[in-house]
Amino acid sequence: MLSYAKLKNKSRILQSLTGMSVAEFEAIVPSFETAWQDYVYKQFIEGSERKREYGGGRKAELQEIRDKMLFILFYFRQYP
Repeated sequence: MLSYAKLKNKSRILQSLTGMSVAEFEAIVPSFETAWQDYVYKQFIEGSERKREYGGGRKAELQEIRDKMLFILFYFRQYP
């Protein structure tokens, strides 16, 4: 599976998949993490009435925030 840990030392591949260099990618990670946490809080915790607490059910495949961001950037650039 594609992960940031595998691609951080392969700058040309990361550049071609996301359109960003490693330095650019690392520079936007903090703002993406803040935006992701705000999104989760507003949509799932505060947003609607839930039958179960947030966090129940199957766990996400992409646990690391960098992997989530890599997937989103890859999807929007390549649109598979």
